[in-house]
Amino acid sequence: MHNKIPKSFYFKLIFILVVFLFAYLSNQSFIDATLADDSLTNYESFTMIIQEVLGFQNRSEPVIPTQVTLDHSLNQQTPREIDASFENLDNYLYAQERAETFNANLDLEALNDIFTSKINEHRIQLNWESMGVANHLASGIEQRVQELSDHHYLSPTTLAGEDFRSLFTDIENNQYRLGENLYELYISANDIHLDTWSNPEILANYLVEVFEQSSTSELYQNYLSQYITIQAAASDFNIETASYVRLVVVLVLDTQTGR
Repeated sequence: MHNKIPKSFYFKLIFILVVFLFAYLSNQSFIDATLADDSLTNYESFTMIIQEVLGFQNRSEPVIPTQVTLDHSLNQQTPREIDASFENLDNYLYAQERAETFNANLDLEALNDIFTSKINEHRIQLNWESMGVANHLASGIEQRVQELSDHHYLSPTTLAGEDFRSLFTDIENNQYRLGENLYELYISANDIHLDTWSNPEILANYLVEVFEQSSTSELYQNYLSQYITIQAAASDFNIETASYVRLVVVLVLDTQTGR
């Protein structure tokens, strides 16, 4: 005589399936992009998805709390140089290697296309005009992020102490047209995100979350184009005991679509 399966088993099974379906639908873009990333092993993909969906963090490789410059009120607003004695330390050299690999794998063209497309999804919901990719800002932004990265500071002013708009001399009426958002992140050099963010879809998803609050504020309604770039560099944070990479993101917006 066969044992009859209790009805509670089926209810539990249905509940589990519903939970998994909800988790997938809530994180569909992240899960699909992670599974499509050929640079990850099956184990790395599974681990990253579990960490993202369930909110787990790797305790041995913590991510330092992020700092977002919506009001430019940061502790390190003054340019500085890293102590030359650190540059020969194994921890620093490893962080430098990881930063260089990240920069080499960065696809800015794809990142800007995907990032702007995702921002436009929010703008459509707000009945705002869609934005374009401001390729005409690329050269000025490249100089901007290089200064902020090389001199380890975050400020609305340039290395020369001028307004950031001084780097965009070829933009007519730049003082009235351009706006800027800055962001920095200190992350363990062993953190898997430095690998997975080579996928522009995954990186764009992260940056959309970073700038979501500001990009949907009324101040942003009149911007019609934008360009974003990111630079990684070795950091001296906790250098005696660990390797950390500092990421700097520069997002510049324009009320026009060209020069």
